[in-house]
Amino acid sequence: MEKLRWLPNTFAAQTAGNIGFVALGAGYTYYKGSVVTQLLYGYVPESVGGISIHTLAFKQQLYPLRLQKDFPSLSSPIYLGFTANIGLGDQYMLFLKDRFRDYYWPSALRFSLFTGIEGRLPLKAVLPGSTGFYAEIGVLDPYLTAYFREDRLRARDVLGLAFGMTFLTSR
Repeated sequence: MEKLRWLPNTFAAQTAGNIGFVALGAGYTYYKGSVVTQLLYGYVPESVGGISIHTLAFKQQLYPLRLQKDFPSLSSPIYLGFTANIGLGDQYMLFLKDRFRDYYWPSALRFSLFTGIEGRLPLKAVLPGSTGFYAEIGVLDPYLTAYFREDRLRARDVLGLAFGMTFLTSR
């Protein structure tokens, strides 16, 4: 089994949360499950977003209570994280042309901060591993900037909600 350590040991399906209407991905856990790194592909169909949107997101999560030596690995429900999200397609710009710099944000790369809560269930009777269900609340970088610049914006105007499911293999 040592030869397969490079294979991902966590898999995720998510809806919403600034990654896409639907997102699927895989990744790795580190430090006894206290750090999770994932790469997710997100999709928003034209019927939902007005245009078809494809994204690729690097997602990093930290379970702060799992860092404590005596805290059980799978029972820390609260986590913090960030994403770097790349919009795929010609309609997105990573670098703005001079004529756009005073009015627009680059649209190809977005960052977000989030916090979430997760419940995890062992699957020993079916598969070696566990499954988790989570909810996250997060904010994209331009919304966070606008929130601090605009007095009329409230937290509910800039925060996004995500729901998802993870599968963690045991290796």
